[in-house]
Amino acid sequence: MELDDAFRYIGKFGRYQMFVYALMSFYCCWLSGFQLTGMIFVGYAPKTYYCTPPSGFLSNETTPVTETNDGTKEIDKCHMYDVTDDGNVTNNLTDCVYGWDYVSQSGEASLVTDFDLYCDKDIYAKAAQSVLMAGVLVGSVLSGHLSDYFGRKIVLHAALVLEALSGMAMALSWNYYLVVFFWFMVGIFNQGLLNSSYVLLSEIFPPEVRTMSTPIVGIIWGVAVTTFTPVAYLLPNWRHYELFVSLLCLIAIPMWWITPESPRWLISQGRIEEAEEILQKMAKVNKVKAPKSFLLENEGVPLTKTDCVTMVTDTSPTNHGYKPINKQYGGKMDKSINASIVGDLRHCTLLDVIKAPLLFRNLLVMGFNWFSTSIVYYGLSLNSATLSGNMYLNVFLSCMVELPASLMILLQKWVGRRPTLGVAFLMSGLCCVVTACLPKTNGKSISTAIIVVSTLGKFWISFAFNVIYFYTPEIMPTPVRTLCFGVCSMFARIGGIVAPFVIYLNNVTEYLPLNFLGVCAIFAAFVSQMLPETRNIPLPETFKDGIELAQDSLYNRCSRSADGYKEAEDDQKEQRNDV
Repeated sequence: MELDDAFRYIGKFGRYQMFVYALMSFYCCWLSGFQLTGMIFVGYAPKTYYCTPPSGFLSNETTPVTETNDGTKEIDKCHMYDVTDDGNVTNNLTDCVYGWDYVSQSGEASLVTDFDLYCDKDIYAKAAQSVLMAGVLVGSVLSGHLSDYFGRKIVLHAALVLEALSGMAMALSWNYYLVVFFWFMVGIFNQGLLNSSYVLLSEIFPPEVRTMSTPIVGIIWGVAVTTFTPVAYLLPNWRHYELFVSLLCLIAIPMWWITPESPRWLISQGRIEEAEEILQKMAKVNKVKAPKSFLLENEGVPLTKTDCVTMVTDTSPTNHGYKPINKQYGGKMDKSINASIVGDLRHCTLLDVIKAPLLFRNLLVMGFNWFSTSIVYYGLSLNSATLSGNMYLNVFLSCMVELPASLMILLQKWVGRRPTLGVAFLMSGLCCVVTACLPKTNGKSISTAIIVVSTLGKFWISFAFNVIYFYTPEIMPTPVRTLCFGVCSMFARIGGIVAPFVIYLNNVTEYLPLNFLGVCAIFAAFVSQMLPETRNIPLPETFKDGIELAQDSLYNRCSRSADGYKEAEDDQKEQRNDV
């Protein structure tokens, strides 16, 4: 039987799947989420700082203060009055030769305060945040190739260990460049962890359950990033926070022995026996009486080379990659044959996608969607710490809206991926533009409105992020699914790299950053409508499946309907009763 049929037979969301689901959610939400959202506070720049006065003087004696056009007073954060050798304060301005003092809300210590990244060095803090995202970009590329080559499980646990070591080294470093280097390494391994765990999670369900199960990861992500703010509040020193997150990664190491490999990936590599073992184990844990074999009809006679290729690569429209083996050959695969004929499948690269124009089109469109989602998501997240009021409350509200955004993702079961993604982009873009155009100095009520509209923008872009995270694997075939997921994630990390510098444009004009983010989101809303609709569509297992899905999109039609699933489910119930 086909793999999706086997999953239905075993139980679409049984005990085994629930365990794997919880484990992968912990990896990709709490561990990865705490690192990525943590950059808000690790690179936090205090709003109020001034030059440290000489010994024996107060700050109000040496800090220049000017009055603006609207009557408010502004301190000069980068200069101080010069003090003569005999202790007299002059009107001559000089640089902050004694360092800086800053006003904290809860005793925060960040990269900015530890390394005096003020004034002419303030760009260094944004650069450090961008370096983290640059590491995530590199991790997106590497993890896709490595996960498709070595498997999801190996890459996942290697990333856990290496991220823990890099994070601890970062927290214990007292040189800015060493900190940035280790933060870059954290970004690489964090993305390997995120990509591998998420793809493994999406590959253990049939398509009709993915519609409900995968969005729940978004809900868990919302819970994770919401709890991140209280943790950051309790650990205001960035070094303590980084050590805490790194040690969490070490807790997950013993899970190696109970984490399964993806059956879909094993089959795409021709390792049918291993996939069969996992399916049998799933049936046992779920307390389902399994047939003698899910993927092979008989045992005892080695498969011929032709049959192995047929089983792994058959592309008939009704098969989707997994064909029952011809009875005359039996069902047991000869391992030497397996190694020789599946080698070509193991080395699928981005070039194979480029050679298929429709798949490449989908990849480029989805890549731009990831870029737009990331730059708006991280831009609004970083901007939330600069809004008026309590920093922790603003960030908490910005994170908390991800919970209802994750719940709304369940609408896709009835509406579909493409329309929900378009609406999410459009609404987020409009919120960004409105926030940018609201005046900033007309009283408390306007400040409240700015926070509300900005938070709504974060809500809609979080909605979009949840959509593309499970939309992307659904439009790419199994041999390159993780690779393409990694490439799209690479586009997102480019957006993450750019986001801190977009917010830095506040120093040029306060209207520019959010308007730029809004334009990106609105344009993505229209571009996203070029993608195929995948609601109730089987995962494309072969390149031909992926091309057919893209062709269906091109003519705004879909040849595979949800009705087939009801029939398949009824067939599986009958088979189970017959066993």
